[in-house]
Amino acid sequence: MSKKQTPAGQIDFFFDFTSPYSYLASDEIQALGERYDHQVNWIPIMLGIMFKHTGAQALTTQHPWKAEYFRKDFERTAAFSGMPYQPPSLFPQASQNPARILIWLQQTAPDKALAFAREVFRLIFVHDGNIHDLDALAAIGRDLGIDEAGLRAASQDPDIKARLAANNDEAIARQVFGAPTFFVGDEQFWGNDRLPQLEWRLAQLAGGRSHKALVHAANRRIETLTVDQAIAELGRDGVVFVDIRDPRELERDGMIEGAFHAPRGMIEFWVDPKSPYYKDSFSPDKRYIFYCAGGLRSALTTAAVADMGVLPDIAHIEGGFGAWKKAGGRTQAKQARDKA
Repeated sequence: MSKKQTPAGQIDFFFDFTSPYSYLASDEIQALGERYDHQVNWIPIMLGIMFKHTGAQALTTQHPWKAEYFRKDFERTAAFSGMPYQPPSLFPQASQNPARILIWLQQTAPDKALAFAREVFRLIFVHDGNIHDLDALAAIGRDLGIDEAGLRAASQDPDIKARLAANNDEAIARQVFGAPTFFVGDEQFWGNDRLPQLEWRLAQLAGGRSHKALVHAANRRIETLTVDQAIAELGRDGVVFVDIRDPRELERDGMIEGAFHAPRGMIEFWVDPKSPYYKDSFSPDKRYIFYCAGGLRSALTTAAVADMGVLPDIAHIEGGFGAWKKAGGRTQAKQARDKA
């Protein structure tokens, strides 16, 4: 069998529903594809078949030292990633039923396939369920509005079984030996911990990091407030809202009540006490909440200020001023203010 190459603009994601690291990669790989405008092809496989070809075995059935390490690492990696995780009582589990149903959905109802896959992962790794149980899978389907008779039939459909077998054959041809495995072009990346390297490669192919990637990286290391959380902070002692939008936006749309305007291009100079342009409106004993129109510029601004280390308590608003107005947050017309 000749090796297939992933088409340009796409990422092949080989996974097994009973693989904890596949679960931990499942949210990030989709977001990663979106950041670099790449379609993610979810390709379910059976790791047991890969192991027969490589002589490998499940992580938790290896030497007791390694098995115990991986059990702890599953939990630690989930906590590090901010994903819920409950060690399943039954592990590993047979995964051909959800794999076949996913393939059926990819063919007949692709708009529901991703949601189904995510709920299957949650069934085993969050709710301690049995993903081989058709009744449990049918319950997921009912919640998602999936035809139950079709779902149940898919698990025994000869054509669907052949498609899963073809997935396994393709994985073997491309020398997939574990899950998750990702391909960009003919380049292979194995493991949830290789996602940063995959992003690095995507950035190279794109000629640099996209604005989506920069904003995502910023949001991972700063405090991001929902609009409801931000509204709850309005009026609290020591809390200052900072509008970084263009003056024309303020003139047109107004601003958060009590906020003061700081131009995006001057923020680093205004907050630095060593700068000749320093504004004493910025004081390390106050909490600053930055916002823009939609939450993109404010994420980058907050990350830049965090890197400077001069303001210890900062955050920004997810969705920005647009979300604030939609939620009914108090606003005012633009005022000439540069004092907190």
